[in-house]
Amino acid sequence: MLSTEPPSFWRRLFLLALRWRIKLRHSIEASPTAQQPSPAPAPFWERSSFWGTFGVFLALGLAAMAFRLAGETLFSGWLFLAAWPFAALAAWCALPAVRPRVIRFVCSLGVSLAVAAALLKCDQWLENRHEQELLNITVNAWLTVPTPPKMSSKQRKHVVELQTELAPLVLIKRHQYKVGGQDVRGTDYGFIAVLRIRNDGPTTQFVRKLEIYGDVAADCVRYEREFGEEGHQLGYLDQECEDRMPFHRLRLDAYPLEGARVESGGDEQFIRFVFLQPSNIVRYQSADPKKYFGFHRGNVSPQLLTTAPYLWDLVTFTRVSPDHFNQVGGFKLRPEIQKGEVKFKVTVGSTEMEISPKRVRQVRDVFPPSWEEATSQDLFYGTDGIWNMSNPVPVH
Repeated sequence: MLSTEPPSFWRRLFLLALRWRIKLRHSIEASPTAQQPSPAPAPFWERSSFWGTFGVFLALGLAAMAFRLAGETLFSGWLFLAAWPFAALAAWCALPAVRPRVIRFVCSLGVSLAVAAALLKCDQWLENRHEQELLNITVNAWLTVPTPPKMSSKQRKHVVELQTELAPLVLIKRHQYKVGGQDVRGTDYGFIAVLRIRNDGPTTQFVRKLEIYGDVAADCVRYEREFGEEGHQLGYLDQECEDRMPFHRLRLDAYPLEGARVESGGDEQFIRFVFLQPSNIVRYQSADPKKYFGFHRGNVSPQLLTTAPYLWDLVTFTRVSPDHFNQVGGFKLRPEIQKGEVKFKVTVGSTEMEISPKRVRQVRDVFPPSWEEATSQDLFYGTDGIWNMSNPVPVH
């Protein structure tokens, strides 16, 4: 039996809400726009979010490359690191149609890791390129002689008027001591030079440095020791050595020991320089010896300059003493020095001056007493033998 009581307030409210819900649902289903699919996302080249993030990545990457080429490694590293997240964001914005989001995230992560590896490789390549450019600049700077600019007559009055001449010397020092009751004798050699400089200019000048630079032929015995293999007879690479023509690129520096000031108005000074203290004849190289070799055949330059002095790079000898000291003598300058292929250059103030081979005297040998007691002028002119006035002098 049906109840005739009117529905309660809450029941009538529930029925009213249900009626409006049914009407709203029917109106949505009947709408023509409800049947249309959602529009496809725009391609990445039309999305401003992609171009914004990609532009920031490109700007930071180019700035990092510029800093790396300039040698600013700290700034370039931070800029490369800052550019990497924008590469990941650009990859995310370039893949809007990829579903589900997990796959889109994995693809973006893979692209960002590939970009990180590329940035690291680019940074290493730029570092190697920068180091090679520095090496080339250093080598060319020491081997290139600048052409002096044309000057007017007024400018010539202010040019440094200097006359230079050089006397190279081989310093010989004998030593003798006992080892196990037996006498051990030997000879050490050094390379020194005395510079005569005359200042006819109007201003006082200061001698800063004396340099030796140029290419000197390498010894085939040393070439075989560095490039040959063990178990072969000595000299088996002589023909290969002659064909490749190995050489070392010298850059030796020495600084004044005394009297570096040269007054104006015709003042003349004799200044000593020590390139090599008396020592055993050993070539010192702080890196792979092969990197110090260049080859004229193929125009191959050495990777490293020879900056440690080695006596036989500068002189040769013609005789050996018959005594137990095995002292060599008859020294001559290397042909490369006599021909001007290996040059002497003196720095006076901010001016660099080459010394002509004609202004380089023949090398001679001296012993420690002369070097220590004789004047620089006597050493230059070869009159150091009379420094000791107590020596008896025969009458001729």
